[in-house]
Amino acid sequence: MGQILKKNYWWVIAAVTLVMALLYGGVYNNFTAYHMIPVTEELGCSRTNFSTVYSVRAVVCIFSALLSGSVLRHHSLRKMAAAGFAFIAVSFVMMAFAKSYWMFLLGCALSGIPDGICYMAGISRLLNRWFDKHRGLVLGAVTAATGVGSTLLGYLQSWAIDTYSWRLSFLIATGCFVTLAVLVILLIRDDPADMGLKPCGAGNFQQKSKTPDVQWEGFAMEYLQKRPIFYMMLVCTCLSCAGVLFVSLNIVPFLQDCGMEATTARRVYGYMMLFLGVIKLGMGALCDRIGAKKGIQLCHIACAIGVLMLLYLPRKEWIMTATLLLFAVSMPVTTMMFPLLSVELFGYRGQNRYIGVIMAMVSASSVLASPIANAVYDFSGSYTPIFWVSVGLELSLIAVYGILFRLAKREKRLLEIK
Repeated sequence: MGQILKKNYWWVIAAVTLVMALLYGGVYNNFTAYHMIPVTEELGCSRTNFSTVYSVRAVVCIFSALLSGSVLRHHSLRKMAAAGFAFIAVSFVMMAFAKSYWMFLLGCALSGIPDGICYMAGISRLLNRWFDKHRGLVLGAVTAATGVGSTLLGYLQSWAIDTYSWRLSFLIATGCFVTLAVLVILLIRDDPADMGLKPCGAGNFQQKSKTPDVQWEGFAMEYLQKRPIFYMMLVCTCLSCAGVLFVSLNIVPFLQDCGMEATTARRVYGYMMLFLGVIKLGMGALCDRIGAKKGIQLCHIACAIGVLMLLYLPRKEWIMTATLLLFAVSMPVTTMMFPLLSVELFGYRGQNRYIGVIMAMVSASSVLASPIANAVYDFSGSYTPIFWVSVGLELSLIAVYGILFRLAKREKRLLEIK
């Protein structure tokens, strides 16, 4: 049994990263929804104060992602991730025993420091090292696990809050992060060579898949920093995510403003989120076959069509359900598409550093999208203008990505000639 596991250690890595996403994503996805009211009531702060806590953590996460590449140039991902999860566990103990708003704020801010290594940026680096074949499918399964984690942990945390206190819910989260620290240090290996293996599918990747060959060594980060294509990619990343988030974060209030009952609007949105896990799995498998370049174009087309349907079709439950299922095809843009696309465009050599920068742009768009959309709503009295901005962004980006792909191909040829 041990020899079988060692020879197929790729799947051990996939399983551990899936558990990482399930517990980490589950804890933070439920952070605001489950804890805002009990925490604000006990600590005597406003809901705006609570939202500020999460925004501060989000900003810390951006800098964490930006700096993670430099850290991992000198230290093992396995050791740093294990230490990071232990550090997050300590920060959750601080929040669990916080007697004041400021101690709670400090604990939450500190919990964001290891994010660039412990969550999607770190997971993406690890999976890119271990998988040539099935990379998209595995990353799709891992990102889908965050939704499952939210549901499973939600029952446990809800019981803890209702039966005892929100503080017990934070201690449960502490236990999750301690578990992850132990799993990572025992089972994660930085590179397939550490187990005497090659990446899954290496050597026969082209023969078994239609995915474009991305096994070339790629650009060094020092080279990318001097090339316009890298900065073009960062802008596209931020705009792509913002275009989707302008809509996805405001679907329920938009439908309510259009006359749909609140219960029905939430139910329709729930159908979309339930379907999203299947979408991520399917998009990952599709990118394995056709490549992330075509995959991201498909996401933008689905977003533009879905938003137009949302704006102009009758607000009947079954019609809006079908509309949001189509729109859900665009939502992998905010999680899994850019780690896949960046390796396809830039190769492996500089991935420890550039993936962190790219994921920082994803985080930045998440921080900015909601206040921008709601500022437009406050000014105009409707979400329709920002939805039209989303449509314009998505359609424009289809053309911009076409240019980016051509420029990246030309840079690759120039590098090969040199």
